[in-house]
Amino acid sequence: MQKYSTLLILLLFFACSPTNEKNNIPDDILPQEKMVSILSDMHIAEAISRNTIHLGDTNVQTVINYYSFIYKKHQISEDDFKKSYDYYMQHPLLLDSVYSDIITKISEKQMRLKVKK
Repeated sequence: MQKYSTLLILLLFFACSPTNEKNNIPDDILPQEKMVSILSDMHIAEAISRNTIHLGDTNVQTVINYYSFIYKKHQISEDDFKKSYDYYMQHPLLLDSVYSDIITKISEKQMRLKVKK
């Protein structure tokens, strides 16, 4: 009986893993690797904007301009991004995996910048 309980727990664990979800992403949703690149760029743009002195509402406009540049860079539309982001928000294990990759990617960029100094 214990063997069956262990087997059932393992099956449930693997059925809920992000890898399984990753294989089931619809075709009209941006793949995880692309979301990692886009969101990394967005978070860096937001950090740059926060650390830059702006007058009035130009901070918001600056971020909007950065986002437009990022959409063009990655050859997607704002609607493509929003639809994909909504999908990932509805799948927390996938979103957690995306943000884990984002942290790694931004940390690597930060280390490369420190080495160049």
